[in-house]
Amino acid sequence: MSESVSALEIDTRLAEELVKARHRSRDGRLEPGPPPPDPEEMQLLERRLAKSAKDDLARLLRAVRVETDKDLAIRTLSSSGEPSPDAMLKLAKRLAGYTVIGLARRILDRVRPQVTPSHRDHRELFQKNALHTYKDPDLPLEWRLDRALEILSKGEDLGQTESQGTLGLAADAAPYRPRRDAGAILKEGR
Repeated sequence: MSESVSALEIDTRLAEELVKARHRSRDGRLEPGPPPPDPEEMQLLERRLAKSAKDDLARLLRAVRVETDKDLAIRTLSSSGEPSPDAMLKLAKRLAGYTVIGLARRILDRVRPQVTPSHRDHRELFQKNALHTYKDPDLPLEWRLDRALEILSKGEDLGQTESQGTLGLAADAAPYRPRRDAGAILKEGR
């Protein structure tokens, strides 16, 4: 008689294989292994494991997923090819979800010049690039706010847009400069 294998057992085996494939080296970094499955599939697997009370394995799988996406971003930034804007937007969203904002910003900076106004994700890509620019803690505040507004204005005419997302981002970034200038004026006693 053959034993039936439950979906949880299959998920557990797959996750264990993925974690083993990227083992930790002596300095604690994850070593590259065979190419992992689609990141969205890995995320679904991680969620199924967490729901089945396999929290430790889900955390290990998440670590593999994060490191895999970071490695992909670094390889993309160091290559001379033109990455797919769609794939890079998805990668930037995942990186931002892991709070790796600087890397998400650089990925979108790299791909943004390829995106034409007719591209289906044009507005979203510019919005995400502006968002990740002004949220990047590694950049000086004034520079990142000015740069976020510049990115938004390259994506669409800020005076004509009706996009709530674009207007919201512009409103978040724009008021800081006048407030700082007004504060300096008040301190001077004018």
